[in-house]
Amino acid sequence: LDVSFPAYFVLLLSGFLFATALGALWARRIGQDPDVIVDLGLSCLLMGVVGGRLLHVFADGFFWDYVHLCTDPSKVVWPYDHAVCAARHGLWDEAANVCRPGARDCFAWAKFWAGGLTYYGGFVGASAAAVYLLRRDRFPFWKAADMAGFAVPLGLGFGRMGCLLAGCC
Repeated sequence: LDVSFPAYFVLLLSGFLFATALGALWARRIGQDPDVIVDLGLSCLLMGVVGGRLLHVFADGFFWDYVHLCTDPSKVVWPYDHAVCAARHGLWDEAANVCRPGARDCFAWAKFWAGGLTYYGGFVGASAAAVYLLRRDRFPFWKAADMAGFAVPLGLGFGRMGCLLAGCC
């Protein structure tokens, strides 16, 4: 059985687990409900990935590629050579000497596991989720900000190591 896991997501999830566990222990130590921190971590992870993907789609210069993947894949050029093109189920265009997608894919924009996340989009998405949840659960904002000062860099450190191993940084 040959199962592989992308280093980026393994390290992203490891960072999330360590940061959330550390934050929950800290909340218990100061007399707050640690379940709020677990909920906060899960929602920030989810909204961070959503925000990171959406900003990638709209701001990293690939918006029209995602539109054309749904409407007219012949307008999209993939940066692969002939061998990789075949392995990725693309169609090699001999006349233009480029690889093109083999089929329409109207949901390519949502496939975050295929790569393409931006840090600032993730930061904005996670921050919006954090503000909402902290208000909803009446958790003291400045105490949460204090906790974020040591938990978030721990999680980001793991994420940056994953980026390095994935070759994108």
